[in-house]
Amino acid sequence: MLEPVVDARVISTLAEALIGRAGESVAWGERDLFRPLARAYFRDRARALGGAGVPFTTLMLEAARVIADRLVEEALRPGGPGLSGLDSGAAGPGWLLRGDARTHRVIVEVLTGAGGWAPDRAFRLADLITGPVMRGGAFRLGDAA
Repeated sequence: MLEPVVDARVISTLAEALIGRAGESVAWGERDLFRPLARAYFRDRARALGGAGVPFTTLMLEAARVIADRLVEEALRPGGPGLSGLDSGAAGPGWLLRGDARTHRVIVEVLTGAGGWAPDRAFRLADLITGPVMRGGAFRLGDAA
């Protein structure tokens, strides 16, 4: 099976939306560092995620990569919706992330894994980011919380 490859712009757009939904207080100190952190992440993902104190922005880039890969995989599945709307040109603020617990789980796994966060803290933040998603709703990637 082919491993899905998602454009860096798609991952960045999704990560920015996730960070925006987390609120200013979570990534306040990193606000001006998104681009340099994203460049470091895309240049050497393993290094960016290695070590202690991985920046929140880097963690959301990783969560966005996993989520975007899952969406592409679902789109390519037999009977899936296909890739229309998932290409990098369409993956802007109108790209819809449908609600399911997998998005929440990905965020928790990245925060507790690479981020080393305590599970209760990771769950609270994932709840904040995916609140309407967990209630069966949906949000557009460009929407703020």
